[in-house]
Amino acid sequence: MRNFYFRPVAALLATVAILPAFAADSKSFVVDGLSYTAVSDSTAMIIFDKSYEELTSVIVPQSINYDGKTYAVTQLDDDCFNRCEKIKTVTLPSTIAEMGKSAFSGCYALESVNLGDTRITEIPSACFSACRKLQSITIPATVTSIYRNPFVQNLELKSINVEEGNPSFKSIEGVLFSISGKTLQAYPCGKATTYVVPEGTDSIGTEAFNTDQVLASLTLAASVSFIGSSAFLYCDQMTSLVIPEESRLREIGMSAFSSCKKLTGHLALPETLTTISSNAFMKTSITGVTIQPGVTSIGTNAFSACVNLSKLEIKGETLTSIGDGAFADAGITELVIPNSVIKVGMTAFSGCKRMAKMTIGTGLGVIQLRVFDKCSALKEVVCLNPEPPVCQITDRYPLFPAAVFSSAVLKVPSGSVDAYKTADSWKNFTTIEADNSGIKTVGSADDPIRICSDGIMTDASYVEIHTISGQTVYKGDGGHIALYAKGIYVVRADGRTYKVAF
Repeated sequence: MRNFYFRPVAALLATVAILPAFAADSKSFVVDGLSYTAVSDSTAMIIFDKSYEELTSVIVPQSINYDGKTYAVTQLDDDCFNRCEKIKTVTLPSTIAEMGKSAFSGCYALESVNLGDTRITEIPSACFSACRKLQSITIPATVTSIYRNPFVQNLELKSINVEEGNPSFKSIEGVLFSISGKTLQAYPCGKATTYVVPEGTDSIGTEAFNTDQVLASLTLAASVSFIGSSAFLYCDQMTSLVIPEESRLREIGMSAFSSCKKLTGHLALPETLTTISSNAFMKTSITGVTIQPGVTSIGTNAFSACVNLSKLEIKGETLTSIGDGAFADAGITELVIPNSVIKVGMTAFSGCKRMAKMTIGTGLGVIQLRVFDKCSALKEVVCLNPEPPVCQITDRYPLFPAAVFSSAVLKVPSGSVDAYKTADSWKNFTTIEADNSGIKTVGSADDPIRICSDGIMTDASYVEIHTISGQTVYKGDGGHIALYAKGIYVVRADGRTYKVAF
């Protein structure tokens, strides 16, 4: 898509002015103030021209005559009226079958356009974006494809209607849905302050509510399983998001709620959720979040710059990956990284300046650069891994700020104290103490580990066994595992950690 920047010109103050025909080349020409290019020997397409800047209305003819030939006007090119900020009305003929991307984007004054008189089958990306005065629009019965939400930034749009007989779309109380009602495609930006997504809706489409400046409270239907990318991006007035307890939500798309700066409260995500994508809640004002068992990954910058986010609770042992910058500059006061997490991206918790305590689970074997950069308030660091994690550091970016090494206590599994005292980065702590609070002692009938005469038996798919001093004695599949010396072992089975006395 081309981007256009305009300089004021003094001409064409009302409807399209009549200008002499001028041939730019053999197939591009101007007729009655509109620029065309020939698509075929009998059809033509309107193309962008800087002279459109002063237009207040556009009447597109069914046909034009040029150089002895008659052309039916069938198409509008990409960006053809992009940023024509004074156009108020557009009249299209029945011959129009195709409109390009961003054809009317940035027509700030546009109040009406008669799509119903055309035979278009598709409304492409950003076709009517930033038409700030448009209050309603009707999708013709011929349209079978709409790309994302072509009406973003239409701040006064209150209703998106659909002609009867359309086989692909319908309007429910002015909101655009797929004909089945399962996909909410586009919500008019100026509609209402509250909205309850109707039950039966399965997905919220990409950019569906993008840049809504009116909506303050949203209640999801329990049936919603997917929220698309940028679905609520820049919904500046949204303060409340209600997710039902019985929600079947599985995935929150990239930037879904990003920059909803007034969105507040504790976010209790449902147990069905598996994926929180990049930037999902970035720059919101949420005060807490509970991530239920089932979530396997948290995307890059998913909760970054959430300065009011003080409470983070990650339940269960299903989370394996936390993306780069996921909680950077958040207001977290205490952090527990589950044993199941095997990867934490760069700067994931950088700038969490209110964090006083953190617990690092057994699964994290490598700590990437700047993960805990600027976490200057730490007073207690608990690392449950019997083997000191490898730390990727530089002189400029140590594992923790220098003051933390002298003021905070590092707690590690008993028997691993000496290993941490000699390990790079960890040895910089002035105080290192033994602590086994994060390791469960085997004994319950529900435990997946059973002690036998020559070792252990387990149904776990993957097992790691360490001596109490931190030496690794086994890594591999579950089943019968022989132990050749009596003693106390730390066993990690399918993401959970146990203490075994053999």
